[in-house]
Amino acid sequence: MFVITTVDFPEKFSLPIINIYDILDGNGTNNFRSLLLKANFSSIEISSTIQNLIRFFSVEGVKHRLHILNPDVVITDVEQVVQNYEAFFDIHFSEKIKLNLYMHIALMLERMVLSGTNGEKLNQSLSNLTDNQQEFIKISKHIFEPIAMKYNLNVSLDEILLINEILAL
Repeated sequence: MFVITTVDFPEKFSLPIINIYDILDGNGTNNFRSLLLKANFSSIEISSTIQNLIRFFSVEGVKHRLHILNPDVVITDVEQVVQNYEAFFDIHFSEKIKLNLYMHIALMLERMVLSGTNGEKLNQSLSNLTDNQQEFIKISKHIFEPIAMKYNLNVSLDEILLINEILAL
């Protein structure tokens, strides 16, 4: 048994206390995993619980910023994009990176749908990019293909390069 809170308590209690905002931090995530293990959660249940928290924070973070797109639908689409990046690069993004990506990509989609630029604005020339950036663009175009078709848009090089910076790959 433990307490999840949004307030930091200065005194010690008989029950472990974890701040909800710390759950997405490296040490906080590990502490939360340990508490769930002690509460007899399976590894699958722990992963699912943490993923649901990321999803909840993402939906809550974007729902008042999205004017056209449905936050639940968009975050589901974005989850698939992030999972595809993880699968392609064979890595697991930290919870903070995932939250950042979920919110960034959801808002990016809204911006692109509202602006109608459809990926036409390119402030970068491919010849000015590193080989790694060019490869990331190719990979990202493939990863974004289903979502681009669904929303009838093309993700611009600028947006892909921003995602590359967030991932720091």
